[in-house]
Amino acid sequence: MLKRGIVVLLGFGVIALPAMALPAMAQTVAPQAVATPFDADGYEVTAAVTPKECLVVSSIDLKTMLAKIKDLQSKGLIRPDVDAAHVKTHAWTTAAAFALRVEPIFVVTVFKNSPDINLCHFGQAFVGFDGKAEIGYTFTMTRAMYDKVNWEKFTPTDLPNVAQGFSVGPVTDEHMNAESKLSD
Repeated sequence: MLKRGIVVLLGFGVIALPAMALPAMAQTVAPQAVATPFDADGYEVTAAVTPKECLVVSSIDLKTMLAKIKDLQSKGLIRPDVDAAHVKTHAWTTAAAFALRVEPIFVVTVFKNSPDINLCHFGQAFVGFDGKAEIGYTFTMTRAMYDKVNWEKFTPTDLPNVAQGFSVGPVTDEHMNAESKLSD
């Protein structure tokens, strides 16, 4: 693994994230944007794939997420009883919950559609209200672990327990801890 910054393609340009552990293949394979049903909601995805491993990086823009609450609620990604004031006050926590609901889709898609891939690295970024991108969390999934999981009964909160090396970024952790102390 190498430590270096990662570039995430976002709707409004290219943003460099702080250094995170990346596979060596990330240096030689250019990431490609991946269309998702959540692009208009501030969720962007890029992927780099070699015959044996991959890197998938996704990003949630907090300003766009806040503006698209009703759409995200209609898709079941944010609870219908949550209002805009709550989302703004708990934006990092809401984005993390949103991401944890979507991330398993990417895991399943990668391993189901790419039978030769045995290892995939995932990174989730959050673009704060200040426009600065921060690491939300990172993890690795192996084919062996993927094959052990019953994905039909999988719940998003299981991801940190089944993923290898699940780690929350320090800035995201700070924001979520601060938000947990706020009342609505």
